[in-house]
Amino acid sequence: MSVQMIEFALAYSKLGWHVFPCYPMRGQVCGCGRVQCNSPGKHPATDNGLSEATTDEAQIRAWWGAMPDASIGVHMERSGMCALDLDQYHGDLEKLQVLEQTLGPLPTTPLQLSGSGEGYHAVFKAPGFPVKGVIGGIVVRAKAYIIVAPSNHASGGHYTWQEGCGPTDIPVAEFPDTWEVALEKKAEVGNAGAPTDEPGWPRAIP
Repeated sequence: MSVQMIEFALAYSKLGWHVFPCYPMRGQVCGCGRVQCNSPGKHPATDNGLSEATTDEAQIRAWWGAMPDASIGVHMERSGMCALDLDQYHGDLEKLQVLEQTLGPLPTTPLQLSGSGEGYHAVFKAPGFPVKGVIGGIVVRAKAYIIVAPSNHASGGHYTWQEGCGPTDIPVAEFPDTWEVALEKKAEVGNAGAPTDEPGWPRAIP
């Protein structure tokens, strides 16, 4: 797995995705070594966290040379992307169907099955303006990061791209105009604050 991880990290960087190493799971314990880790297998292994995310090949080789089994984190904002974080146990797929009825269907885009096997990351191009952190009850990863394949998970599984829907299979799609309008995070004006009503959310998961 050691050579494979660095190869994947470099491949993502060549797509313009800004990557950084995260501690992997090693058996039942997070690679950071803390038995009571608050985010096992999911937190940055760099001194300054995701702010160090880069496409620089030399830096990537240095990181994975020092920790060959490190999981791969992708900084969404720096990569010009955002992701819908869809957890089945939160009913997000049903929420998405309701939202698609309101805003129309989303285009096909890279779709990742989470390491737990109970959710998805649907990756889109960032609209170019601040977006809401939650829409229709679904979390939008815009400023933070996601862990990507073939990184491992605390459940014992691995993140995988859905067949035919990996980032080397299809391009990262843009949100339709209706989605961009719904996603935009309005700046506060005076004491009025930002609107709190959020429309529903679309996208059929294959």
